[in-house]
Amino acid sequence: MRPWPAICAVLLLGGCNMVHTDHPLFTAADAAGAPTFRPGVWAAPDPGCDFDPNLPAKQWPDCAHNDAAPKAEAGQTLLIVSGRPLIAQLSAKGDSDMPGYFYVAVEPLRLDTSGRIVATKVWPIQCGPPRRQGSTHRSPYGTRHPLPGMVMDADGNNCTTTSAAAVRAAAAPSRAWANGPGDAYWVRDGDQ
Repeated sequence: MRPWPAICAVLLLGGCNMVHTDHPLFTAADAAGAPTFRPGVWAAPDPGCDFDPNLPAKQWPDCAHNDAAPKAEAGQTLLIVSGRPLIAQLSAKGDSDMPGYFYVAVEPLRLDTSGRIVATKVWPIQCGPPRRQGSTHRSPYGTRHPLPGMVMDADGNNCTTTSAAAVRAAAAPSRAWANGPGDAYWVRDGDQ
């Protein structure tokens, strides 16, 4: 089962400007008190996506980005860290182009009666303001102005940090740099 669709979509949108580390910055102790996601079928529809959530998820159009509740694939981990906003620390598989860990901000919009997240916004945690389209700088990807605690690689394409506090501090300004935070919501129990 793939990780939750909204988090995956955000990882793709964030690209090279996302914070990436080779080891986890947060532990299970950092997750204490964080709400969990309600298990079941979730949707993370693109704006304007028209679909019937009552149909089996297999019959939804691709724009609905359906999947089961947030869950990591074999060999991956997904840790939801408490705080405002919540932070999702997701490991990339060893066979990915950039194995290691990525970070996504999670803002719950609605909880169920058991206190589990059933609707949320998510956005990539970025290293600094992204470059504008058409940039003539040697690197068209990473930021030219990394936030405190962020370090760009020699090519200026990717950034990292060794500081959980730097990731936390980058979450709020990153929302303004996202191409619109992604919405996701729980649809029903089950896996289809």
